[in-house]
Amino acid sequence: MNKISDQISVGAKAFLTTEYKYLAVFVTCVAVMLFVLYFLDPPSGHRMDGLRYSLCFLGGASLSASAGWRGMATATVRFIC
Repeated sequence: MNKISDQISVGAKAFLTTEYKYLAVFVTCVAVMLFVLYFLDPPSGHRMDGLRYSLCFLGGASLSASAGWRGMATATVRFIC
């Protein structure tokens, strides 16, 4: 049973690592698009809107990714009895 538990944990980490590599590219592209879009045409008239929006997006994406990683780690933890 412990062997299966260890395999599930290793597989979950491998899955998340691969998923986050692709997600990092996507998040970076969207952050750059947000920056350019709101830098060129800021809704409030300040050019810093692009930087603020893209940094907030990156912050939210990183917090979401860390919550997913910690959730998967919690779900696949092995208790030693």
